[in-house]
Amino acid sequence: MPPASELAAGVIVVLCSAVLMLAAASDICDRKIPNRLVLAVLLLFVLWRMTGPATPLPDSLLAGGIVLAVGFPLFVLRIIGAGDTKLAAATALFAGLARLSHFVLAMSLVGGALAILALGARYLRKLRGGGETATDDVPYGVAIAIAGIVAAVTPG
Repeated sequence: MPPASELAAGVIVVLCSAVLMLAAASDICDRKIPNRLVLAVLLLFVLWRMTGPATPLPDSLLAGGIVLAVGFPLFVLRIIGAGDTKLAAATALFAGLARLSHFVLAMSLVGGALAILALGARYLRKLRGGGETATDDVPYGVAIAIAGIVAAVTPG
């Protein structure tokens, strides 16, 4: 049987994965990621830190800061939403520097696949004589959620 701290850390990762999936679902349905879900990820990170994982706190904070520093200009330029920026930064705390590359790579690959699907759907709609819709943008919360789960289960 694993030590209680490992079990607690595992439960927290599962809970965080569930919160990330809720954020992805919200982004798909409403194109919004509620602040309460971002705050839940932050709270789970604090609890996760209390279980004593190997990721040093400065590495986690630096990873979150890097993602926020890159995401904020993308938000200002209206490339991604504020919820996407906040959720990505909060999720990067779990990845830390050791798994930040896994997180960013997974987020980019899934986001790219979603963008290709969105372009294909737009093209098919135009072939059928339809116009653009409010759902032509990409729900990037899906990519962030999947990347967060990948980073959580990938060894550093």
